[in-house]
Amino acid sequence: MFALIASIGLFTSCDDEDADPILPTISLIEISNNAIEIEEGEVLAISFTIGEGESKIKEVLVKEGAGVLAKYSDSSKVSLSNNARIDFVYPGTVVAGTKKITITVIDRNDNSTEREITVVINAPASPISSYTAVLLYTPGQDQQSGTEKCALSTATGTTYTRAEGKADPAKIDILYVYGATTGATFTCPADAGASTGLALVFSDVNTWTTKNYTKFVSTSGVTFANLDTPEALQEVFDNGTAADKGVTAYADGRITGVAANAVVGFKTADGKYGVIRVVSISGTNNPGDSITIEVKVQK
Repeated sequence: MFALIASIGLFTSCDDEDADPILPTISLIEISNNAIEIEEGEVLAISFTIGEGESKIKEVLVKEGAGVLAKYSDSSKVSLSNNARIDFVYPGTVVAGTKKITITVIDRNDNSTEREITVVINAPASPISSYTAVLLYTPGQDQQSGTEKCALSTATGTTYTRAEGKADPAKIDILYVYGATTGATFTCPADAGASTGLALVFSDVNTWTTKNYTKFVSTSGVTFANLDTPEALQEVFDNGTAADKGVTAYADGRITGVAANAVVGFKTADGKYGVIRVVSISGTNNPGDSITIEVKVQK
């Protein structure tokens, strides 16, 4: 009987020794799914609390790959007590891309817990909008169906028919027409509305409730592909030659004789600077004739 009791006691003792240790814990603060998303140049901050397992915490490491970014121990000024909060700030500036940050908590029995955080750093949003292969059709006068999209909103890159423009005139910045003597022409609702001929071409634009005044300049030696900032767009406008083919009150509201590869600067009624590059001109003033352009405009 004594031998049996001793045997039971022995087995019980082995079970206790083989029990899994109680590990320390890491609780992330305001971070979901172990992931963070920030913008390039923002401060990368990670806050978390640590919890004791079967013994007190000895050390906390924050690493990126094999490199140690921060080390907290008994000798540091950061508390490692149970449920203590640690606020980690990434050293240096973060650039667009993805980082893997690992937090490791080690107790005095050398038990450890690890959490990996994925950090996505987004490139800063461009301060300008770009639209490629925008097609504007010549509206003609009576020979067209009225379905030709001859009006442009530079804010969105959306094109409109004459009827659509009249229904939502505040969005329209630029109109396209091809004149028998003036060739490919960009105008604006303010100029077209004050011109008897253009008012007819654009379905009585003079009756639109809003007639935006967009100003145009011709340019020379401008490389469209290099214009990536609002300052660059404004410089093109400021250094351009003001258009002068509009009616007296809006002389710079119309530019004529535009050719393929030309770069035209403009300034919208709400003060946004932009440029148009003419990709190609198809036909003249017949049904289906059009101009293909690229546009960059300040947001």
